[in-house]
Amino acid sequence: MASIIKRGSTYQYHISRMVNGKQKPIRKGGFRTKKEAQIAAAEIEMQIAKGTNPVVNNVAFNEYFKNWIELYKAPQYKC
Repeated sequence: MASIIKRGSTYQYHISRMVNGKQKPIRKGGFRTKKEAQIAAAEIEMQIAKGTNPVVNNVAFNEYFKNWIELYKAPQYKC
């Protein structure tokens, strides 16, 4: 069961799960409403119940920042 937490002006879900005998929580935030967070958490829980491994990408900060620059800042500098 997921727990929904309000963090500032946005919401975050937290799902507890065990992987190879170790606790591996799934957290995702940035949802504008509590309902959005509940729907997203329900989708992840459904994937876990089906036995599929939910897609949770761990991206290094430098790679994330490079993608962010290309997506948001590069169009401003093109002529």
